[in-house]
Amino acid sequence: AAMLLSALLSTSAMAAEAYIQNGIGAREKALAGAGVAYSTDATAVSLNPAGLANVPSQLNVSASFLFLDGGYSSSGPLGVGIDADGHHDSKPGLTFIPNVAVSWRVNWGLIDAIAFSAYANGGVNTHYEAIPNANCPAPGMTGVFCGGELGVKLAQSFYSVAVAKQV
Repeated sequence: AAMLLSALLSTSAMAAEAYIQNGIGAREKALAGAGVAYSTDATAVSLNPAGLANVPSQLNVSASFLFLDGGYSSSGPLGVGIDADGHHDSKPGLTFIPNVAVSWRVNWGLIDAIAFSAYANGGVNTHYEAIPNANCPAPGMTGVFCGGELGVKLAQSFYSVAVAKQV
């Protein structure tokens, strides 16, 4: 009975926008992530380091731009819950997602190639103003979740170094 009551009185909030890439670098994204099986450029350092043995010296640079513009809608029966009823938009924003990879053919005996990559993998960007909220438990509290202005900005970056030897 308690579980049924809580399910009926609960509200839902999907208030964050996120993006995860399906590949690293322009070629990998064009292949929708399938380039890991056939690495032919410097991004192999992150995807399939063994592929570096067949990659010439090169520099790959690419960037993606993602426009995040979302929000959430909420309504709780009987005024239960602290999230503000109605539809609330997050401030839109442009997210920059860079990638750089470089590989060198070195032929140092035990090492035929060395490579480095730095790339980002999307992130989350959400921002809500401190709006009036009648569902807050105490007077003077504002914001979509009664905590005032609210936001999250999460960015991930990754770095890879690898060596390869063709046998």
